[in-house]
Amino acid sequence: MFNGAEKTELPDIDFYQPTDWGGFAQNCANLKWVPGYDTSKCTTFAYAFTNCSEMETIMKINFSSATSIADAFYRCSKLANITCEGIIPVRIDFTSCILLSKASITSVVNALSSTTSGLSVTFSKTAVNTAFET
Repeated sequence: MFNGAEKTELPDIDFYQPTDWGGFAQNCANLKWVPGYDTSKCTTFAYAFTNCSEMETIMKINFSSATSIADAFYRCSKLANITCEGIIPVRIDFTSCILLSKASITSVVNALSSTTSGLSVTFSKTAVNTAFET
C-alpha cells in the first residue's frame, strides 16, 4: 500500500479495517512512526514493515485475527516502541529490533495467546538484556 514511500510517518488513513497488511509499508526506509490503526480484522501482516530501517514507533497494533506475521519486522533495527492490543495467535519475530524497550517487550508478551501451543516469540538478546538490566 505504501511500499517505498518517502514519508517519515504514515498518514491517518480512512479505510474500513483491511484484512491484508502484507507488505503494507515494506521498504519505507524513512518511515519513523506509525499511528494506531484498527487492525483487529487483519489476517496477514507478512512483510508489513520489512526494511523500515528508521521506524521507531508503532502506536498500537492488533494481531488478534492474524494467520501470518512472517518477517513483519525484519530489518527494523530502530523499532523501540510498539503497543500490542488483543491477542497474538501466531509466531512472531522481533530479532531485528535491537532497541525494543521494556514496555514494548512486556506489551508483546502480555498479548501472547494463552490457549495456543507450539508457537514462539523471538526477541533480540541485545534488546532484552538492555531493557531488563538492573
